[in-house]
Amino acid sequence: MKTTVITKNKVEGFHFYLEASGSVSFLKERHRHIFSVECRFEVSDLNREIEIFSQQADIESYIKNKYGYPAEFNQISCEMIAYELLLKFNCSYVKVLEDGEGGAVVQR
Repeated sequence: MKTTVITKNKVEGFHFYLEASGSVSFLKERHRHIFSVECRFEVSDLNREIEIFSQQADIESYIKNKYGYPAEFNQISCEMIAYELLLKFNCSYVKVLEDGEGGAVVQR
């Protein structure tokens, strides 16, 4: 049996993509999203090995301390955010979506 704890955070933030061209060249400009962050953690203890509320608070605090509020991600992509959180929090899976639409998944 495999057990996974899931956390979800909403992060208001801005980023831009300087290399954007053609029909998406507007992405060169700083623009706002609500980033949806879903992290999954494999656990072996079935009784709160990871406390969900505390883990969500830790993720929120990390992002606010590193990027401010609202978050200024600058040129960081969804993929980069997901990878950073995967490493920082030892997650098995991280999904970052822009406005609940498109985004990226990074997993071990």
